[in-house]
Amino acid sequence: DIIESLTSVVQSQVTTGELIMLDAWWASQMELFLDREYEMVESMETTKGWLQALAEFNQPFGLEEGEKLNLRSLWTHRQSPEVRELVAARYEILKFRLVRANPAYYNAAQSLGSLYEKLLQEDSAHRYVFALTIYLSDWEDAKRMQEKVESALSEGT
Repeated sequence: DIIESLTSVVQSQVTTGELIMLDAWWASQMELFLDREYEMVESMETTKGWLQALAEFNQPFGLEEGEKLNLRSLWTHRQSPEVRELVAARYEILKFRLVRANPAYYNAAQSLGSLYEKLLQEDSAHRYVFALTIYLSDWEDAKRMQEKVESALSEGT
């Protein structure tokens, strides 16, 4: 019977000196435990937000007037040390966050990682374009899925 031992341990942790009943303590601890929200994965909107941020490039990097750096033009600037450093950093962030990515955006996150790998490994241009096509397709599929889920949920309420 561990009731006496457990009661003494619980009582020793009370700094106010008041007497704690084991049943009341257990019920309060279970309530605290069950009331917490434990998210194993992020919401669709959260994953969409950081994934979109990792795929956008707003830095000038010495580009010509009017030229924009984006996923399509990234290949032509792959030799730039600044671009390579930025892509490598984003690839590391992607790998770190992937475990919490919402399943709706998981394929898009993986294909963006594959795209960055192709650029960093300086694979062939046609493989980079193929990886870009896959990423864009996965991204659009994920956005459509999110819209359908949100629409179905709003109809159900």
